Amino acid sequence: MTVRGVAVVDASYMIDVLLGAAELPDATLSAPAHFDAEVVSAVMRLHRQGTIHLDDAIELLRLLAVVEVQRVGAPPLVERVVELRDAVAIPDAWY
Repeated sequence: MTVRGVAVVDASYMIDVLLGAAELPDATLSAPAHFDAEVVSAVMRLHRQGTIHLDDAIELLRLLAVVEVQRVGAPPLVERVVELRDAVAIPDAWY
């Protein structure tokens, strides 16, 4: 039996994956619950900037919907985010 590790993915990495610039790791994927909101925001920003067409943005979001990522709610992470306050920026601590 092969045991896969866990990889925490953030929105910028997922954008790279969706655009074909990076590959998903061979691991169980995990992200904080707000991950989807950040990915959608980034995809739509690419559209507003004229980098991608609206049809392409919609297709990227369809792809996001089928990627298996375990979303972790905020409450279990809050204490650790606070602990990391002096080590990293709070938005980064969520990951």
